[in-house]
Amino acid sequence: MAHKTAIPQEIIDEIIAHLTDDLPTLHCCSSTSYSLYVSSRKHIFSTICLYNTSATQNLLSLLDQNPGVANFVRTLHVYTSPRENTTTLPAVLARLSFVRNLIIGREGESGSMNWYAIPHATKHALEQLITSPALHTLVFTSVIYLPISILSLAAHIKALKLYRVAFTEPEPPDHTDVPHHATQAPTPIGLESIHCSSSMSNLSCPPLHAPHLRHYTIVGNSMANLLTVQKICTATTPACAIDDLTWLEYRGDDQYINPEVLVCPHRLTFSTWTFDAVWIQRLPAMWASISKLLSSTSLVALEEFSVTLKCASDLPVLPNVNGSDGDRDIKSACLGAPRVWWNQIDARLGDPSHAPRLRAVNIGLQIIGNGTDDSNVDGGTFEMQVMEYLPLLRSRGPGVLSARLEGET
Repeated sequence: MAHKTAIPQEIIDEIIAHLTDDLPTLHCCSSTSYSLYVSSRKHIFSTICLYNTSATQNLLSLLDQNPGVANFVRTLHVYTSPRENTTTLPAVLARLSFVRNLIIGREGESGSMNWYAIPHATKHALEQLITSPALHTLVFTSVIYLPISILSLAAHIKALKLYRVAFTEPEPPDHTDVPHHATQAPTPIGLESIHCSSSMSNLSCPPLHAPHLRHYTIVGNSMANLLTVQKICTATTPACAIDDLTWLEYRGDDQYINPEVLVCPHRLTFSTWTFDAVWIQRLPAMWASISKLLSSTSLVALEEFSVTLKCASDLPVLPNVNGSDGDRDIKSACLGAPRVWWNQIDARLGDPSHAPRLRAVNIGLQIIGNGTDDSNVDGGTFEMQVMEYLPLLRSRGPGVLSARLEGET
């Protein structure tokens, strides 16, 4: 009689863990044997999207048959509308007490979710979920009329992400529908990072108390993004305690980089894309704007400064300007314009009062594309210009430990 060798459940769990993004295979595994079923189902139900009534009703039926499934849901996407059944969604939300990542709103650019138009029972259920000690990341996407006071409920979250959110608080049609937390005093929240993209706040209310906030990411050239971040939590954040401020898709308008409205980070990172001739012509303004920042004395805690320019390999040749060659104009914009910025770096590193803690300067040019020989962006020229300044960077100031050139062609 043949002996059967049982595979330890730990090994099965390890194997199944590599299939988390392969739902068809997970479904097959779950129907093969009980040991595979036990390991597979927690991945099958780890992410749930409730975008319509039928999906919500199906999940409710499943929870009625197998209540333990609720324990496996870790990431929940919720979109609701005034036409949503007012009992089904709240009933489902009430059972999901182990959610770590909550995404509220419609993903993509089509349409938005009006917070005040959501049925009261659904709003109350969402508020209860936001207060859950298990919640780690809270995401609002394409939500309008969102009361900023609702964030005070999220005392346990570590990360907040805002995509196309409008924090406005008009008088609700039904005065009894005012969130019950709106009149309560702000309480400290455990927020550690915030990501803000195309969001805005027109409120005059005081910011939330987020003493542990350390990481900022701002996407797009919108003053509203920065002001929203400040509105939410910067006023009560300890000075010189911010670890990272990252500004993606930066375009270089002076009004968006006013040092007086910036926090005081240890690491400051800029990244910008150059898509076409219009963007190329904006590059000098971007370099000038960054130079303005570097001439400020407000960033006394700065330890690391990084800037990355990403260019498409098939950039169009600029039209002739004042009789000059178009290709030379491109290289002047991409490569020559930063010279004033290099000089500003030099001046700053040479003055310890400006940058007493600056230790690293990272410069990046990434040429994205097929790398064909007819590329209008010359990475080699950029490298020569950077290398001209690296010895100077390393020899100035209280001691620069690194000044890297990063590039890919």
